[in-house]
Amino acid sequence: MNQIGPDRPLPNPQPLRRMRILGILLGGCLFLWLQFEGSSELWVLLFSTAISVLTATQVWLRLTSRFGMKVYWLPLTGFLAGLLITPAALLMMAMKTGLHGHQGPDFSGEQILAIVRGTPAWLISGLLVGIGLQLFFKAKSSQSPRNKQL
Repeated sequence: MNQIGPDRPLPNPQPLRRMRILGILLGGCLFLWLQFEGSSELWVLLFSTAISVLTATQVWLRLTSRFGMKVYWLPLTGFLAGLLITPAALLMMAMKTGLHGHQGPDFSGEQILAIVRGTPAWLISGLLVGIGLQLFFKAKSSQSPRNKQL
């Protein structure tokens, strides 16, 4: 299969190590947030977006280290990040409600529906960011030495 050997060198572990450190920091911030009372979906969306982008970036790093840079990796990575926002947000809302153990839920049904209704916008936004990054990297790599002097 795709084993590491003389024809397939070991990928650079440095970016993956940085992603793990960012994940640990994000997890620490998430545990701090869980302690506070509050029912604003803003923090839920911020944390779920950060988790989604971190996960999608790690997937992108692994794909490019294994298969090389392809034109469609970044748009798919952006789409994946947008796709993960809703489940991550719903999971965090359920987790916070379960840990606090109030008589009623921390988040109303209206707030939960607002998160679910935002899914198409996050999918499209993630895809567009991925396409934009792909175009940026393509333009940056195709500059000639003469253009770099200007």
